[in-house]
Amino acid sequence: MNQLRRSDPVLEQIRAVMGQWRAAVGGQNATAADIIREAIDTSDGVKSDLREALMAVAGRGGALSGKALGIWLQAHQDRIVDGLYFARMGERQGVAVWALKNAGEQNG
Repeated sequence: MNQLRRSDPVLEQIRAVMGQWRAAVGGQNATAADIIREAIDTSDGVKSDLREALMAVAGRGGALSGKALGIWLQAHQDRIVDGLYFARMGERQGVAVWALKNAGEQNG
């Protein structure tokens, strides 16, 4: 079972995005567009690592797609991985707002 977990590319993508999301914005609420703006600001290595992690899940034609990232987040929302999960925190001007939460936290 551990071998299967280690070879699960989707799980590894979720871990990568969660790790880089936490390093870039912590638990702050953000839209997909907010996270992409963070990722393309390459003023430090953390953000380039975020961009790399996001490209694996939302890269389209060499660029990051906010729509693709939103769909990916929705597909993986509330899935707990290593004690963390992506929670939908409502909407801002009709756009989904997300946060990375600890599994022990209540959504909202």
